[in-house]
Amino acid sequence: MTGEAAPGWLLGAGVEIVDPGGRLLMIEQERLGVIEWSGTGGAIEPGETIEECAVREAGEETGLMVRLERLIRVSEFWHGDLMDGIGFLFLGTPDPWPQEVRLTPVDGITRFLSYRWCTRAEVAALPRWRDHITHTDWPPDVTTLRIHRIEATPTIRIRRAHPDEAAALTALATRAKAHWGYDTEFMSRVREAMTLSAADVEAHDVWVLQDATWRVVGFHRVIPGDPAELEDMWVEPDAMGNGHGRRLFEHAVAIARTRGATALELDADPNAVGFYERMGMRRIGETPSTLIPGRALPRMRRELS
Repeated sequence: MTGEAAPGWLLGAGVEIVDPGGRLLMIEQERLGVIEWSGTGGAIEPGETIEECAVREAGEETGLMVRLERLIRVSEFWHGDLMDGIGFLFLGTPDPWPQEVRLTPVDGITRFLSYRWCTRAEVAALPRWRDHITHTDWPPDVTTLRIHRIEATPTIRIRRAHPDEAAALTALATRAKAHWGYDTEFMSRVREAMTLSAADVEAHDVWVLQDATWRVVGFHRVIPGDPAELEDMWVEPDAMGNGHGRRLFEHAVAIARTRGATALELDADPNAVGFYERMGMRRIGETPSTLIPGRALPRMRRELS
């Protein structure tokens, strides 16, 4: 195969889950406003094998423990002449059986809406992802590995941050803060408070947003609790105005809900109050700055019920 690997190379794995009665699990998913039906899957995390990724993704998205039966498809993701990813698709079955499907509300920028156990005829009636395997094959019948080329469309992705990204995310946050016109003295006084450590990434829900070129252009950090705390949310200055702030905020809300919070609160930069009000937050008071005498930050809250 000829071609050049594109920046942001992605490896992923998924499972088509079939119950003992031969029905296929289909999940209704919303991504960037488009609703389609598909199976489970996602990106391989550092240190994982493709099998471990497939099993983990199935568990995270559906709550099911699955046993992998066999590899049924390898998909190459292409942008023109550039290949930028490979996906491995397995056939699997819930083990033990029966089990209850418990969909996670959100994963990255994907919302999981509902699920069905479907026969082949029922699957054919669903609006499916255009490259879902059921357009060409019924997964339980695949006994010879399929190689599939997917002409991918550049897309936005929200994923968990890695601990070794802490310094880069700190630098991103510093650029975003300075964008508001704060002088050098002010920035030096808040630098330590804005520093994100590898331990912070490991301890909290820190998620990064990558644009269609796979560049990290923003991130948020949610500290679990009730209310949950939106400790950080930053977008690169040259990426502002593209809806990334709204995407990150909506994802942070979904994460807070998933962790059991009934409200989300934050101390807002005064320059960002208008944005957060448009996101449905309201001012509930002020928090005195621990760094700048006489300065107070608007305290804001959004109910999540």
